[in-house]
Amino acid sequence: MSSTAIWSIAGIIATVVIGWLFYRLQKTKKYPGQLSYTILNKSKVIQRVPGSFNKSLLKYNDYSVSQELHYIEVMVFNPRTFDVGNPEVKSKISVSLPSSAKWVDVRIKEESPEVDGAIEISPDSTAKAELSFKMLKENDYIIIEGLVESISIFIAAEKCLLSFFHRIPNVDVLKFVPRVSLTRYKSIKQFYKMTAAILLVALTFFGIAIAVPKNTPLYYCRSSTEDIDGIYRVSVNPKDMVEVRQPGDFLYTLKETITYDEFESRYVPFPYHVVEPVSSFVVSFAAIIAIFIVIVGIISFENIKDIRHYNQLKKYGIE
Repeated sequence: MSSTAIWSIAGIIATVVIGWLFYRLQKTKKYPGQLSYTILNKSKVIQRVPGSFNKSLLKYNDYSVSQELHYIEVMVFNPRTFDVGNPEVKSKISVSLPSSAKWVDVRIKEESPEVDGAIEISPDSTAKAELSFKMLKENDYIIIEGLVESISIFIAAEKCLLSFFHRIPNVDVLKFVPRVSLTRYKSIKQFYKMTAAILLVALTFFGIAIAVPKNTPLYYCRSSTEDIDGIYRVSVNPKDMVEVRQPGDFLYTLKETITYDEFESRYVPFPYHVVEPVSSFVVSFAAIIAIFIVIVGIISFENIKDIRHYNQLKKYGIE
């Protein structure tokens, strides 16, 4: 691979990274506020009765349950320093279920001080509940619990169970934060400890490979027979043959192997100092380290998100 190609690839990667950082910066500038939510609990309360039995036997507070009844517990919280809401006027967020489900009952289970949260089923649709609160400061939270009538709601992924809508100024859409187990968190930390150890050992050998002088002395020469103003590197191999190497993009490549007499008749010494290109071993070793770092970087996309989610929820005692 030529140096031009490598610089082109590096330029593309740098452009993508800078573009992504600029996008994140602009989005944060546009929406300095952020609310997140996580599913704390979900469980089936009443199983659907098969056959032709009277469905009115399944009741909750005189409400006849014709499908299955589920319990769901959700926490909405503010992970940023930007205060969400207005202490003078309550802000509202719609909490909607899939169209096939409906809220049977919903209430506030727990909340931070002075949040003054309230929630009720919307009169327009039983699939929607209206959450209201005064202000959510940094790390403030509201825990909602509700009973949901549905057949298929708990088959879907947690991220798809609920949808949120609001018109609160300067606040982005609610972001789902999945729960990350302590075992998963510890395994990620162990992975990075092993990765750091491997990189440390690899970089140590890499430094030794560069620092230790080669056993075979290197000489440089010009051709006395070819009409080319090139500088060649010369070394003697174990068979006492002279290896003449020509410069490439990153290392010298073998041009020819000749006897000492042939070398004397066709080449003349070059007495000036020449910058020695990186050896093929060093280039290969550096390429392996670079590939390893890229692979770790790709894996880290999910790992870093899981670590961030774990630390966010740990503040609330959720592990």
